Amino acid sequence: LDGVAKTPEMQQKYLLTIKTRAEDIDRMVSQMFTFSQLELDEYPTHPQPLRLDDEIRKFSDCYGKEYSARGLDIEADLTGTEITADPEQLRGILTNIADNSLKYKNKARGKLRISVQNTGGRILLIMADDGPGAKEEDLSRLFDPFYRSDPARHGPSRGSGFGLAIVAKAIQRMGGSVKAANSCGGGLEITAVLPGKALNEG
Repeated sequence: LDGVAKTPEMQQKYLLTIKTRAEDIDRMVSQMFTFSQLELDEYPTHPQPLRLDDEIRKFSDCYGKEYSARGLDIEADLTGTEITADPEQLRGILTNIADNSLKYKNKARGKLRISVQNTGGRILLIMADDGPGAKEEDLSRLFDPFYRSDPARHGPSRGSGFGLAIVAKAIQRMGGSVKAANSCGGGLEITAVLPGKALNEG
């Protein structure tokens, strides 16, 4: 409109920029709305018994190729476990973690490893990537809304700052807890502790 884009190529470039920014803002508003619903305990949930390992396999089957095409490989190390959760909310947790690993990877191909372990009546859902990790003093604040430790990560294109806050709220509603740590091999490790049981499949 200002006459800056004087050629069809420049017009296309500006239109793509506008489209990208509009999509970023749309995602941010959507995540803010989801977080506010979780915060007010108004988010609709339909908990049911779920095979956690099966749900993670479904997630990997449905979205693994898409993430791989964008430079993030998802691996899984699973054991038979059952939890009570809303399947849509569980997919939201996995998606937010995978999106976070994708956004902040610092190499051409990143890796996210999702594993499930049983610890006697409690299930550990461990999601560890091989990205840059976080400063030790920032780990306890990663689940705060809007919080991003690296100033370079600010701005809609680097996320809303709500992804991990939504993860924490969703896990709390499932009766669990979550924490972040730097993994031994580098990268960020998110561990959710959930009520559930191991399944004897022998």
